[in-house]
Amino acid sequence: MCNKAVYIHRDPCHLHFVSYGLSNLYYDEEAVGGEFSGWGFELTFRLALELSELPREAEGVPYWPMGLMQNLARYVFNSQKWFEHGHYIDAKGPIKAGASTDKTAIIFCNDPELAATETPHGRLDFLQMVGINASEFGGLQANDLSAETLIGRKKAGQPLLITSLAEE
Repeated sequence: MCNKAVYIHRDPCHLHFVSYGLSNLYYDEEAVGGEFSGWGFELTFRLALELSELPREAEGVPYWPMGLMQNLARYVFNSQKWFEHGHYIDAKGPIKAGASTDKTAIIFCNDPELAATETPHGRLDFLQMVGINASEFGGLQANDLSAETLIGRKKAGQPLLITSLAEE
């Protein structure tokens, strides 16, 4: 399913969102041989299908992850700053606006299933956005917690790094 520059794949327990448009989508003679394809990455996000979300899921998919991805893409285009594995950003509130969740920041890591690839335009990484709470974000900011350690802990409990809005 495609919607608003995002491909959505439904797995039994989660939705996998994959952006397109941060990399070169079409063959461009002038971009051939570049170091990176466009910005060099596309965003991905895995959202747990919570029991409370199931009735709405029957009608379609939640749109808020696409809005979150679009806001981050806008940030990249406006600031000319890109994301890489291990970067993190404060969402300045719940990652789903208005939701009762402790996920108020995002850490970026290599998508566990979509490997980096070389394209005619250069390298393309798939960076997964993973929701983190304020305590985890604070630990990263204070250098009390490394990005690799946090990603490793999350991966140990959830190998696909699926974000659940439920409080941890």
